[in-house]
Order: sequence, then structure tokens, then C-alpha cells
Amino acid sequence: MATVTYTAKARDSRILELPAEAQVLGLQAGQELVVTVDREGGEGATSVPNEKGLAAMREIAERQKDRPCAEGSDVVKLVREARAGAMYGYGGTE
Repeated sequence: MATVTYTAKARDSRILELPAEAQVLGLQAGQELVVTVDREGGEGATSVPNEKGLAAMREIAERQKDRPCAEGSDVVKLVREARAGAMYGYGGTE
């Protein structure tokens, strides 16, 4: 499940009014949503970063810094070469 955050305004009729950029959600009338209320407002709310997760992402980025990158469109070709023996140091047969 994905979480998307938008600031909504409540009208007098208790209908939440989403900003125009929320149209990308493709919501239909009558569709059920989960709503979380932040009574402090966007300015007073604080978010605590997930330090362990950020540290893990930094470590992964550091490990992959010097790795060669293959384009996704070449995956089938690379797999065929590997199966033909290139992954074992042999010349490919294709």
C-alpha cells in the first residue's frame, strides 16, 4: 500500500476538499479512503527520519559506487551470454 500526503480543507458540509494535484490519484465519488488527521497543522508536525534505514541506503550506495551498470534493455542479451558460458569465463556461443 502506498502513502500519498496532500493537505485537504474541510468545508462546512464536512467534505474534504483536495488540491488540484491530487487528481492524479484517480479517486471516484463514493470511494473509501483512510484519513489521518494532523491537528497541529503541517507547520507544527515533525517527522522523525528513519536513521537506520538511511544509514543502510548510504551503505548500499557506497558499495555500488564502482559497480558497472548495465542498461535494462540488455538484460535478455546478458542472460543469454551468461548461460552460454560467459559467466564462467568461456566465450559465448552466440
